[in-house]
Amino acid sequence: MSILLNTLFENKLNYFKTFIGKTQEVLVEKIAPGIASGYGQHYIPVRFEITGTQKNTIHTVKLTELCGSDEDCYLLGELII
Repeated sequence: MSILLNTLFENKLNYFKTFIGKTQEVLVEKIAPGIASGYGQHYIPVRFEITGTQKNTIHTVKLTELCGSDEDCYLLGELII
């Protein structure tokens, strides 16, 4: 069973990596001081630095790197103005 889970996790990481360098519209669902998090167009979790935004707003973000581990992996992005 653990081999199957490892394979699924690797497939998930590889899928996320295909979006690095691309731009996505991200719906902000949570805001921490200076960091917004939400989901991109392909339901990929994304976090990016921003100030002065609100939940349920959409921002254009360039995806730059894969971060996190296990269940908490996400793509880090840069806000496109």
